[in-house]
Amino acid sequence: MRLQIANICLDIQNYAEEPEKLISSLLEHYKGFISEATPDIYIDYNIKYNEKIDVKENDIDSELPVNIIFQSNIYHIQGYNYIGIFNTLLLKAMILQNRMGLLDFDSFLRIILSLFLVSNEGFLLHSSGLVKDNKAYIFFGPSEAGKTTIVRLSNDKILLSDELVIIHKWDKQEQNDDRNFLAYGTPFRGELDINGINDGYEIAGLFLLHKDTKTFIKPKSKATAVFELMKNVLFLGRYIEKDVDTIFRISCDLIEKVPVYDLHFTIDTSFWEII
Repeated sequence: MRLQIANICLDIQNYAEEPEKLISSLLEHYKGFISEATPDIYIDYNIKYNEKIDVKENDIDSELPVNIIFQSNIYHIQGYNYIGIFNTLLLKAMILQNRMGLLDFDSFLRIILSLFLVSNEGFLLHSSGLVKDNKAYIFFGPSEAGKTTIVRLSNDKILLSDELVIIHKWDKQEQNDDRNFLAYGTPFRGELDINGINDGYEIAGLFLLHKDTKTFIKPKSKATAVFELMKNVLFLGRYIEKDVDTIFRISCDLIEKVPVYDLHFTIDTSFWEII
């Protein structure tokens, strides 16, 4: 089966011990993102029950859910219940789980996309995304900043995600520096447990959230905007210097094209009147 997320097509080959059960679960979980497009990335999905996955506690960074090492064009990915690799030259990945669990695969998929995007002018941003008048409004910030609250207050808007929005300007047909960044919906779910729309939109603005007793916005300086954006980018290879440098460059490029604001808001819909 194939998924297409932000115009990136992933071909998933199923090597589970109960393949029909796995396919059924994948089709339901990624509803709206099933595709027949030409693949950009190939993933071998293996589940072997009772397989011993050698994960040593010292190998896992206590601050991160996975450990990632980059060697000779290959990312080695180690989670608590799976191991995987991603060959960036061949664009082939493999995951081995020792239990049926879509949360493990979903975690791996997020990592693969984040690694692919960093080489293709984009990233996954911890944010909620909503569409109004055919423009994307991206609300980001740390945990408890109000990303899910914003979505709950916006039932009449199109949902991109309440957890992770893809921002990039990669296009297989067109490669130039004048392309606009787009915000894309994803199947990566947060507290609301629903998929976003599988489409991309030009970005009206990026809003760093602050719950407050008054509603108002302030433009952010470019320096602080880049700093805050990078804190909210999903990139677990953050200790790999070449990738951090690339994310910094992409973030600088983004804020040259898209305005970034501090949004102070009360728990009502009044923020829509001022953004």
